[in-house]
Amino acid sequence: FADGEAAYKARNYAEAVRIFARYADEHPKNAWGHFMLGLSAWKSGDPEGAEEAFGETLAIDPKHVKSLVNLSRVLLDQHRADEALDSLTKAAEIDPESKDVPRLLGRTYAATISREPFTPSSVNRKEIFRRWAARISSLVPSSQSARLKGPIAFLRVV
Repeated sequence: FADGEAAYKARNYAEAVRIFARYADEHPKNAWGHFMLGLSAWKSGDPEGAEEAFGETLAIDPKHVKSLVNLSRVLLDQHRADEALDSLTKAAEIDPESKDVPRLLGRTYAATISREPFTPSSVNRKEIFRRWAARISSLVPSSQSARLKGPIAFLRVV
């Protein structure tokens, strides 16, 4: 495990994937081995491998917030915002004070809004904001509201 961490910290992600894949094979019940394999795969440009490794981690430990959060990053990179939102919803339910969830909700929101058909109508934009507010307002604890900026801050007041 330490060799894999050293390779990861040295940004030698291909080597980290190799080491953590072997570690995960040798320790199939160790969630952290699969998690580090997922991070390494993602950083090495293998989103499918990352998604699979994070899935293995979550099969072992369904409350592994770091895997849920990083899985959402992988899904966002693949333009799968709805699935990312599902992952972030679970992460927020498990750890409502997570600092990563609001930031990634902002990215997810931006990815979703960019898919909406553009019209100059402000009514359309307001409706999109309202739909999003209904989906995520309960995910961001009020204790974090003051720190939020951008679209998510707006959604807290819609």
